[in-house]
Amino acid sequence: MAQEKEIRILIADDHLVVRVGLKNLFSLMENIKVTGEAAGGHDVLAILQQESNFDLLLLDLYMPDMDGFEL
Repeated sequence: MAQEKEIRILIADDHLVVRVGLKNLFSLMENIKVTGEAAGGHDVLAILQQESNFDLLLLDLYMPDMDGFEL
């Protein structure tokens, strides 16, 4: 059986407990790896300027500094 490609995720949420919970949940899955975390929209932009090697951005739509719609 062919090995599945690893999915790299960036999690953006202003609540630490949500980010930690999602990271723990994804750690149980073999082909998914959380490779980045952000506490707000400005953090997401800074991370993406340095590294854009993500397959999925899991984004909270209602963050205080810059919401997901604006981002």
